[in-house]
Amino acid sequence: MRYKSWVKGPSPGAERWLSVNLRRIVGFLFVALIVWLVLTQPDTAANIVKSIAAILETAATNITHFFSEIFTG
Repeated sequence: MRYKSWVKGPSPGAERWLSVNLRRIVGFLFVALIVWLVLTQPDTAANIVKSIAAILETAATNITHFFSEIFTG
């Protein structure tokens, strides 16, 4: 005889399945947005990439400065 659960709701694996599919859908939409932006507005896309690179460069410089101040006094 097979056990039958009286608890209503999705199976435990359904939540993981939904999470994985949702992550894939969001990732696909993000890539589609990037491709659309590059194809329709290449100047704007280039400026966004330059801005992101500048932010990362500033962050790396500040982190390096922080640690050098800690270790050198």
